[in-house]
This record gives sequence, C-alpha cells and structure tokens, in this order.
Amino acid sequence: MYSMRTSFSVILFVISLFFHRSGFCFALESISSNKLIRDSDSITSLNKTFRLGFFSPADSSNRYVGIWYNSLPRGKRVVWVANRDNPLTDSLGILRIIDDGNLVVLDGKQNIVWSTNVSANANSSRAELLESGNLVLTGTSANTLWQSFDHPTDTFLPNMRFGVNINTGMKQELIPWKNDSDPSQGRFRLELEPLNIAQLVIWEGSLCHWRSGPWDGTVFIGVEGMYADASNGFGLDRNEEGVYLTVSYSNKTLHPRYALNSLGQISENFYNETENRWDQSWFMPKTECDFYGKCGCFGFCNILSKPICSCLKGYEPSSSEEWNKGNWSGGCVKRKPLQCEQNNSSGDEVKEDGFFKYERMKVPDHMVNLVRGKDFFGTDLEDCKQRCLRNCSCSAYSYGPKGCMWWDGNLIDVQRFSMDGADLYIRVAHSELDEKKNMVHAYIIIVVIGLSVIAFSMYILRRWAMKKKRMAQRRVLVLGKNDSTKELLDTDKLDSEPSIFKYEKLAVSTNNFDPANKLGEGGFGSVYMGKLPSGKEIAVKRLSKSSGQGTQEFKNEVLIISKLQHRNLVRLLGCCIEGEEKMLIYEYMPNKSLDAFLFGVLHTTYMWHHLYRTSWCHMSSSNGLSLDGTSYKVKANYYKDILSSLPH
Repeated sequence: MYSMRTSFSVILFVISLFFHRSGFCFALESISSNKLIRDSDSITSLNKTFRLGFFSPADSSNRYVGIWYNSLPRGKRVVWVANRDNPLTDSLGILRIIDDGNLVVLDGKQNIVWSTNVSANANSSRAELLESGNLVLTGTSANTLWQSFDHPTDTFLPNMRFGVNINTGMKQELIPWKNDSDPSQGRFRLELEPLNIAQLVIWEGSLCHWRSGPWDGTVFIGVEGMYADASNGFGLDRNEEGVYLTVSYSNKTLHPRYALNSLGQISENFYNETENRWDQSWFMPKTECDFYGKCGCFGFCNILSKPICSCLKGYEPSSSEEWNKGNWSGGCVKRKPLQCEQNNSSGDEVKEDGFFKYERMKVPDHMVNLVRGKDFFGTDLEDCKQRCLRNCSCSAYSYGPKGCMWWDGNLIDVQRFSMDGADLYIRVAHSELDEKKNMVHAYIIIVVIGLSVIAFSMYILRRWAMKKKRMAQRRVLVLGKNDSTKELLDTDKLDSEPSIFKYEKLAVSTNNFDPANKLGEGGFGSVYMGKLPSGKEIAVKRLSKSSGQGTQEFKNEVLIISKLQHRNLVRLLGCCIEGEEKMLIYEYMPNKSLDAFLFGVLHTTYMWHHLYRTSWCHMSSSNGLSLDGTSYKVKANYYKDILSSLPH
C-alpha cells in the first residue's frame, strides 16, 4: 500500500513538473485564499476576452504578472502589469491572496514583490478578472476593495474611469513602458487636470510636454480632428467624488484602447482583424506645433506657415536675432501699451482697447479658474468681452459651449489649426486695430487697382485681337498676286469694312443660285435675290468664272462702291471669295433694275406719266453723281460700270 502511494505521488510530481516546464496553462475562474496562480497558470474573463497570468516581454527573460488580450492571434498586447518595477528573475513566482486578504506576487523565496496593499478580511477576499479587463479584489458582501482600473499602467480601456478623486486625492496616471522589453516606468506620465474646465496633460518630469486644451463638453478643443471621433462616446463626469474621463465604443470587436508610449505620445488604437495587426487612428503630439509652448509667451504656432511661429497681434519678438535663428522659446513682447495701462494725466482722449479675433485656435494654457468668481461664465459673447475689457489684467477671452473663458498674464501654448479649435480674442491697443483698418483699406485699393489694370489690359487685348481678325479677313480678299490688288485692301484705301460671307451661307440664301431667284445678268456675271437666316433680303452678284475681265471688274466694284456713300445708290454689304468663286453682296432693291422698267415685257402696260416719273427719278440719280463733291465722297471719276442695268 505504501509503495502504491509513493508511486502515485511520484507520478503526480512528474506530471506537474511536465506542465510547469512545457508552459501549459490552467485557466482558473478566480483567485481566493485557497486558489493561487503559479507561473504556468492563468485566469480568463467570462467570455475569454482578457487573460491574467505570468509573461515575459520580447527579448527579456524576466517574469511579470499582467493582463493581456486573450483572443488576439498575433502576440500578446499587455494592458496592465502588476510588478512592473520589480520583475521576477525565474519562473517560481506565485500570485495569491495572503492571510491579510491582499492579493500579492511572491517570488521563489516567498518574498512579496507586489501587493494590493489594502485592509481586507482574509476569509472573504476574492480576485476576479472582468470582461472589461478590470481585475477586481472583493471582500465581504462582494464590495470592491481594490481594482486594477484605479491603478492603470500605460493603457486606458473603454469603461475605465480616468481622473482624480477629490476626496482621497488619488490621481490616476498613465505611465509608459521604458521600452518594448522593459515595462518599468518611463519618463512621461499622462494626467487629467481637474481645473474649472479639465484638460489632459503629458508631463516629462516637472516639464509640461503636451496638453489637450480644455474640455468643451464633447471634445478637448486643443486636439485637432477630435470632433470626428466624438461618436465613440467620450464623456467627462464631474461629481462630489471627483472628475473622471470615460470613453465607450459601440463596436467592442475592434478592441479599442488608448496607450501612452515611451516617446510621450498618447494614441488611439484598434485591432485590425483582417490584417491581424494594431492600427493607430490618431496620436498626440504629432507635429512640432503640438509640443507645449513651442513659440513662447504671446506667440502662436501654425504648422502650415513658414516659419511656424508668429507673434500674436500687437506683439513682436523679444529677440529678433534669436527669432530669426528659429529659437522661438523667448516668445514675444507687447509693442504698444494698453489704454488701461497708461496714466493719462494730460487729459487727452485715449481710445479704448479692442480685441483682435483669431479663428480655429488652441486656446492658451492657465485659463482663469472658476473659483476666482462665481460669475465666471458669461451669458453671451458680448458679455464675455465686456468682462475682459473691465479687467486690465485680462489679456484674451474666448466663448464656447462651456461659456466664457478668459486669461490674464502670459498667453502660452497657442496654436492655429486648419480645422476645429475655438475663436480667440486677443486684447490690443486701439491703434493696432487702426493699423488693421488701414491695411484693409490698402488691400482694397491694391485689389481695385489690380482689377482695373487687368480689365483695361483685357479690353486692349480684345480690341487688338478683333482688329487683327478684321485684318486677317481683309487679307482673304486678295484676288491676285500683284501689288495693286494688295493696295486695294489696305486700311487707308477702304472707308467702310465689307463683311466676309461664306459660300455655303450664300448658296442657302439663294436656294443654290436658283434661276427663279435671278434678278439680272451682265457681261461679268448674274445677280440673284437671297434671304439671310435673319430674314434680311440681299442681292448677290456672282462673277462668271469664264469671264476674262471678271477679276478686274470685281476689284473695281470693291474699291469704288466701298468708298462711295450716297442716298441714291445701293450699299455694298460684303463679298465672298472661296476658290474660283467671287461674289458681291448688295442691299436688295425690290423694283429690280432700270432696264427692266425701260425695256422689259411690262413696259407697254405703263402709262406715260409712270415712265415720266421713272425718267425723272433716274435723272435725279444721274444728277446725284455730279462732280461738285457735295453729295458723294469719291474724288476720282469712275463711269465705266454706271449702266442702266444697275439696280435702283
């Protein structure tokens, strides 16, 4: 019997040793006074989202007790570490509840390397890992004695409260790992400042590294682009207990988390199940302008400007030499004293100070605290302005969802965004605003003069282009290669400018030169009646292609009739030259030509008094061509083409 018991004990020892060496994990539901976790054991949350146990970071043999995502296939993403500053050097560590009811981590020599350090009852203490990732130590009646959410490492999880307990003074902090292989405390820490309007601050030792700007009820207005992420459920809870920031996500499958890394950057992370990796949606600080006080007092930073630092309105660099070197830490100083700062003993009228407005701004640090006056919050923008104006120490104000914010003294850590932010009003001497008005007037004058010059230039160019186009059209009229033909079309040869007609347009208007539209015929061509699309009737003289004198006759008519202007003569409207086609376009006279009346088939039906009136009319026409120079503008004598067949 003794031999069998001994053999059974040896078998159990070998099995336990095998499981211990192979790293096999027993998943327990909870830890109690009679249930402990050895290096090879662990406990999981109800739905197995998180696991608590021992682990070693990458490239390290040290052992730590921590909580990590259990369901993610690629490596461990640790969200909390118990003994971060006291690692175990072997695998003999134990996590258990000791006699005083505290949860502790023991090394192989049973020394305590970490403890919850609370007053508890050993008989009732119990530790359980919740589905939220929170490790909770409960006592009698299941009351919470201690929880890991109150003591975060570097990660802020959904449903976690992060802030300050005003009653106990306990302030939660996110402190990053020193590096990827060492979870001990790094040199940065993230805190929530419980001011009148709370803000997040990252510290590097005693120096401010970055701040979020004040909470406006939805987002931190100093975090550009945070409004796009507001749907995730950020909230700030201020009550008698303290001030706490919370965040909740509707889609928990993304495993969202906020973490502070060893470079002092706070980031929002989601797990990408498709790619099996962690994706970063945003992080701060991101640019040079995000670092605290980059441009010094009374300076502001704009990452889109070169240089990125500028002085606020009414201020100038404290050291131009350092400023030009890119050392902006010295900030800016006031150019002109404020009206409220001057001792006006002379009785001269001094105009009241004013405010210069900046849009999309990260407002300055050190906002006036609510405890300094119960009437801190203004009723509207104008009331906020007047409150600042009545206080000479007020250097700027802003009005937003939380009401009136104003600042006295130095303005530090001001930044201009391309989106989001708030309107910031900087107090300046009235003369600074006069300069602004003068600059606006100067800009207006410059713009008006510039537009006038552009308009005038466009007008001149248009006139030049039109003139060039007309000259090009005239060059189309060249009929031969001799110089006399070119001289005919020079500007100083033509008093009026005949239009250029397309052959197709004339063919359509005359029904393709239908004989039914023919008005007459001469030695050099035929005359047709046409009708333009506008409804205007025209007479088209089409020179015969076979006429030996057609070209010279065409030249004569263009020269003479273009210059000749008389009330008794038809007016030349234009011409057409395309290939061998040469045509002249005249005003249409409905009574045809003189020979149609004198020699046509209808002349026998006319009474003598009609013929008499017609003859008298044409005598007047002949008289109209007298050479006294009073009724026409042609100085030369042209009679060759004045025939009875001319239309009248």
